[in-house]
Amino acid sequence: MNTRIEELEKHLEALTRMQLTTRREINNFKEELQQLKQEEQAWPKQNKSYWYIGADGEVYRDFYTNQPKHERRKAFGNIFRTKEEAERHALRSRIYNRLWAMADGGKWLINSKSAIEYFGKPLLTTPTYSTKGKTQAALDAVSDDLKKLQEMSDE
Repeated sequence: MNTRIEELEKHLEALTRMQLTTRREINNFKEELQQLKQEEQAWPKQNKSYWYIGADGEVYRDFYTNQPKHERRKAFGNIFRTKEEAERHALRSRIYNRLWAMADGGKWLINSKSAIEYFGKPLLTTPTYSTKGKTQAALDAVSDDLKKLQEMSDE
């Protein structure tokens, strides 16, 4: 048999073994990386601080443990990494709740650009108003908070 053929077959065999080893190493690295990312994303960490919105609408700081109150806050999305993030969310909630309190199920709404528009039918997911005037009154009622929210977002 040709020595060059034998040489190439041995080389191919060696490369194939290396390729299998490399694939296993790549898979191991991928698994480790995925696990580390999941651990990094797991938040909040035990005994680390977080911010939440109290029943009075104010922002408070607490330390995470597996107590039921912490688990309830986490389950309802009431856990924030920073005070500023919690304050923005509290302000958004206040605006949203005030708009809904004034809504009467009409065909007028305030769009995402804080402009009044006629939609033509009531919506279940957006506060709507029976007249353009009522819509304007709702917008006026939250305009200071909307400005403050915009300022918070610009920072």
